[in-house]
Amino acid sequence: MRGLARWFTRKAFGAIMQTNLPQVPPQDATSPIPKEFWSPLPMISKWWGERLVGRWINLLDTGPLRKTLHTRFGFDPEKLSASEKALLIAATNVQTGERMIFSNRTIQRRDTGEARQDVVTGITADRILASCSIPLVYPWTFDPETNAFYWDGALVANTPIGVALDVMRDVPMDVPAEIVVVLMTPWWGSNDPTPRTARKLPNSFGDAITWTLDWMLLSSFRERLKLIQTFNELAVRERTEGKGPYKYREVKVIIAAPDDFLPVERIIDYDGDVSAMLIKEGYKAAKKAFERSFPATK
Repeated sequence: MRGLARWFTRKAFGAIMQTNLPQVPPQDATSPIPKEFWSPLPMISKWWGERLVGRWINLLDTGPLRKTLHTRFGFDPEKLSASEKALLIAATNVQTGERMIFSNRTIQRRDTGEARQDVVTGITADRILASCSIPLVYPWTFDPETNAFYWDGALVANTPIGVALDVMRDVPMDVPAEIVVVLMTPWWGSNDPTPRTARKLPNSFGDAITWTLDWMLLSSFRERLKLIQTFNELAVRERTEGKGPYKYREVKVIIAAPDDFLPVERIIDYDGDVSAMLIKEGYKAAKKAFERSFPATK
């Protein structure tokens, strides 16, 4: 960005985040510089537009996050690969729109035993950045091994439950699975009260953006949930008929979600007080979800 665009962006994001955004040093920056120039100031010449606005296709940079992973968290891919816990990170191929899963172990399909073609083994700092690369806000992230550019995985698959179930491939099929899905979007069943905000229409441009983003992220989960319910019906039928070995696993989905919409700026506001609020709301949502799914017995 050049002067005018940087000033405007600082003003806009400063109002949201209550902080002054510094310019990321060129050696740390991850943002690409596009070849084509589009001037948002059509009333002035291209020459002046480029010098005032610059060439850019995202607002913020992920360079500081990559630096934080190494300097603050001591990121170590070897420790991740040696962990007994499976870690799956979703990303979206920018040029094809396909979902990609990065994992710290090889994942085999539970039905055939073949390695999943949509799972690449190895968690690197760049692959973590890829899963955080929100389009337009942050730049895409290049992964050298797959020779592809990636955006946030939630664009096409917010909850890739099928891959998570494949991690359980070696667990006997008569052992049910419990999956906890954590949403940033309100969720309610047919018998639950509708969130206060959803009882009316969006009241502002910000509300419209918030609702659009939330429903987009939620749509893929709704489809996954319907699929799980269908497989559960097949699992119950298998057990009722006594047909073994079983092909389908019973899955219980526990959904932890906020009671109401969260402002869209939550995506970019990482201040301590905001994070503390989200942690508090997350604890309340998880407590409610577990009390409902596992009621205390006397």
